Order: sequence, then structure tokens, then C-alpha cells
Amino acid sequence: MLHRGDMVQKKNRFALTGLLIILVIPSIIRAVGNTVHSAVSSSTDSTLEALIDHEDTLLAAKGTKKPGLSERIAAWMYDHNLDPRLVAFLMSILPISELRGAVLIGIPTYQGPWWHISLIALLGNLLPVIPILFLLDLVMRLLGKIRFFKRIFDWLLARARREGGLIERYEYLGVFLFVAIPLPFTGAWTGSLIASVLRMNPWKSFATVCVGVVTADIIVTSFVLLGWWGLLAAAIVLPCLWGLSKWLERRPKKVGAERKKR
Repeated sequence: MLHRGDMVQKKNRFALTGLLIILVIPSIIRAVGNTVHSAVSSSTDSTLEALIDHEDTLLAAKGTKKPGLSERIAAWMYDHNLDPRLVAFLMSILPISELRGAVLIGIPTYQGPWWHISLIALLGNLLPVIPILFLLDLVMRLLGKIRFFKRIFDWLLARARREGGLIERYEYLGVFLFVAIPLPFTGAWTGSLIASVLRMNPWKSFATVCVGVVTADIIVTSFVLLGWWGLLAAAIVLPCLWGLSKWLERRPKKVGAERKKR
């Protein structure tokens, strides 16, 4: 028979697994789907196909079940005896897991205070934001004439336009909402990319992303610390936030039209 402590630990594992499914797995599925679509549409360029085609696409085609990308990377890091704080930092830098995956995987495995992982994940998630906002435009202008890089930049631009409706409409408020709401397909990476593509002020964008990442960190950390209640809260709150963001994105823009008339 299981002891009471073992039962509590088992329940916490189930709760964290549920949060992982809600916050991270859909991002991985979406990323794989976008990769397959890009590979098909650019079949004439074998070099680019090799870049964006990877093991997960083959596994999906064969119907083979394996842990998610974030879980596999974290497992590899822990198998090599990496410090949990380093694991959380590296996980937070990755564009698929970002802060969500780092906090979900880091806090339960770290023996120290939970806020260590929360702070490390926040700093790691902000690290890629700086080159994206301040250097991406320069890199695109310098390398955009080379066909190989042009194809990659075109793919990035298409993704930014596809995901950036909220930011196009509300600008910095849109950036904050896009980064702060810890939903699949959102986060500091994509939010910064969209802001850069739309040529928004990099300093204002960086400040807005920082506030958004802090907000997302508070939300996800709260979900993890609450265990089963956090899973229930995520299942209720996140769909509501997603619905709010979609409503704001599709809301008729009456204020701007009235100002133009004046």
C-alpha cells in the first residue's frame, strides 16, 4: 500500500503533467505542424527542407509515441547530472518551452526555494528578446539578399503576420497580452519577433515584453505551486484568457475610425 506522502507526491505528478499538457504540449504540436507545412511548401529547396525537417515529424508520420521535445531535452540534461537551475535556464531560452516549460519542469525537481527557478526562468526567457528586438532587422537587411537566408526570413515574416493580429491592432498593449498570457503559441520569442517585424520601437517593446514575462512567470508559478488546484485554475482561467485575446483581436476598431474622420 502507498503511504500518505507517496499518494500526495503521485497526485502532484498528475497535476504537473496536466499543466504540462495545457501549457507546453500544444506548442510542440503546433511547431511540428508548422515545420511539416513549411517543408511541403518549400520542397524545391532541399537545403531548407533539411533544416526544418526533424525527428518529431518522422515520429508523427509513423505514429510512434515519444515524450514531448521539452521533456526529452530536460531528461537528457538531468541524465547528464546538470544542475536543475541550469536546466531551467536552458529550457527557458528554447522557443518551444520558454518560461512555461522551465517552471513546470524546474520547480518540482529543484530541492531549493521555488523562487530560484522562477527567477532563473524569467531571466533566461528574456535573454533571446534582446537580439530579436535590436539585431533582427539589421541581420535581415544584411543577409536578406542571399537566397537561403531569404527563405528563412520569409518564413519568419509569414509566421509573425499569421500570429500577430493582436499586436497589429493594439501595439504595445497587444505585445503585453501576447507575452503575459501563458497560452500555447504565445510567449516572449514570438511576441518579440512580431514587434520587430512590425518595426515597433525596440526599447518600448523590450520594456513591454519584460512586464509580460514577469506576469506570465507569476501565473505559471502559481499554477505549479497550487498543485491540483493550479491544474483546475489553469483549465478554467487559460481558456477564458484565450477567448479574451481572440475577442480583442477581432473586435471592430471603432475608435481609430472615428479619429480618422475628425
